[in-house]
Amino acid sequence: MPWTPPEVGSGDHVRYLWGTYFLGIQSVQYWSDFMVWDKFLSAHPEIGSMVELGTGRGGLSLYLYLEAIQREFPFLTFDTAPAEACQTPVAKLVGMSSVCITGDIFGDCHKRIITLLTSPTQPVMLFCDDGDKPKEFRTFVPYLKPGSLIAVHDWSTEFGSDDTLPVKDMVEETFVAESEAIGSMTRFYRRI
Repeated sequence: MPWTPPEVGSGDHVRYLWGTYFLGIQSVQYWSDFMVWDKFLSAHPEIGSMVELGTGRGGLSLYLYLEAIQREFPFLTFDTAPAEACQTPVAKLVGMSSVCITGDIFGDCHKRIITLLTSPTQPVMLFCDDGDKPKEFRTFVPYLKPGSLIAVHDWSTEFGSDDTLPVKDMVEETFVAESEAIGSMTRFYRRI
C-alpha cells in the first residue's frame, strides 16, 4: 500500500501538510499558511527585504518570491539542495534561480545571512523554516535590528513558546489571533 500523508484535524477540517502545492510545486504548509502570509505582508508594507531559511521543494518559496516582487522588496531563500521550483516556467520567467542560494545556513552561508539581516534595507523579514527552527531562531534573531519581523513555521510541532526563551527579551509575539483564527502553523514575532 502506498504511503499517504497523515491527517490533521477532523471532519471538514482535515488538512494534509504534505499535500499542499503552489503552482504545481509541493509546499509543506497548509493553505491557511498562504492566507496568513498574505494578510501579514499586507499589514506590514514597511518590510524592506525577506530572508527565508529552508526552501525545500520551493512551493512556498515561489509564492513568497512572487509576493516580494509584487511588494517590491528583495527576497533570498537558503537550503542545502537546489529547489525543484526553480525549474518551472513561472520560476524561470521571474528568475527565481537567482534568489535560491544552496548552502549550509550555519556553515558557508552563515556570514552572508548575517550581512542580509543587518543590511540597511530595513526592516528585514526573517522566516525560519529549515531543519532546526529553534537553533535558527536563537542564532539569527540577535542580529536583527529592532522593528524587524520574524516568522517560524511548524508551530507546536517543531517550535513552541519555550524555544523563544533564549532570546525572550529581544522579541514579542504578534499576529497571534490572525494565525490561530485560520489554523496556520506559522507564528510571527517583532524584534524589540
